[in-house]
Amino acid sequence: TGSADASDTCGQVRITSADVSTPGCGNTETIVRTWTAEDDCGNVATCVQTITVVDTTPPKILCPPDIDPILVDDNCEGVVPDVTSLVQAGDTCGLVTLTQSPAAGSIVTFADNPLTITVTATDECGNTAECSTVATVIDGTDPVLTCPDDMIVAVPPGPNKDIPLCGTEVFWDPPLVTDNCDAAPEVIQTSGPAPGDFLVVDTTYEVCYLATDAAGNTDTCCFTINVEDQTK
Repeated sequence: TGSADASDTCGQVRITSADVSTPGCGNTETIVRTWTAEDDCGNVATCVQTITVVDTTPPKILCPPDIDPILVDDNCEGVVPDVTSLVQAGDTCGLVTLTQSPAAGSIVTFADNPLTITVTATDECGNTAECSTVATVIDGTDPVLTCPDDMIVAVPPGPNKDIPLCGTEVFWDPPLVTDNCDAAPEVIQTSGPAPGDFLVVDTTYEVCYLATDAAGNTDTCCFTINVEDQTK
């Protein structure tokens, strides 16, 4: 690369050069070129040229659009996989190093869904390029819904002991629900009387509830209420 010009008042000039190369990052280098001009009488003159070969081109990188889902456990925790093996990357001037964020082995929860994982390719000269892939974080654990125990309600005699009451209002505590990811799953009653309804004697009622967490997982529970005439 480059050339040198020389002249002499007494004749022709011969120009030669000698290079010393120092390797740089990747396939780059720094060349120190010494030019020597010599006339017919053996007189010489020199000059030095420095040629720096640089790499400013980022590497090429390609991520898959999505990867296998991440399934959280009973503690609502999942582990980020190493996705670098799924990424295609290369550079014209040397090797490429891949890193990802969040790092492989990091803990995520259902709240992180959908999870974007960014992969960075860095070549030997520090040039970078990025791509991203998406992982669905799945909560496959059902909530746990616990109903009250089966109830036996004894209806006491009325004011006139010879004429028993035909029923009574019945109340019960709402069912309890827990979930690995959702602090407050939705609970609805799906069948049976509501708390405070008037229930008639000599009848058995079934009350059922449904719990649904934020991921759409469900659980059901039921209990019975047997209303008895205490005067019998």
